[in-house]
Amino acid sequence: MKRVRSAAPSPAATRLLTAGLTVGLTVAGLTAVQAAPRDGADRPGAAAAAPQTFQHVATGRCLDDHGGPGNLRTFPCNNTTSQAWR
Repeated sequence: MKRVRSAAPSPAATRLLTAGLTVGLTVAGLTAVQAAPRDGADRPGAAAAAPQTFQHVATGRCLDDHGGPGNLRTFPCNNTTSQAWR
């Protein structure tokens, strides 16, 4: 199934979502792990932030978007786009 994304949220909404997601995931035992940069995001001045992967401390599994709204799960880490979060 192809993953479809909607229009990008505003920078303020992104910061708020990231902060809330980080706090919620930390409480759930997940920590952020820096993913490998893609699409030139490792260059100085690049507009896009590098994606992050959230990995559970106890299980080692990663937060995974399983195909649509509300379909989040933990799944073995595999460096796919369904585990890359911005």
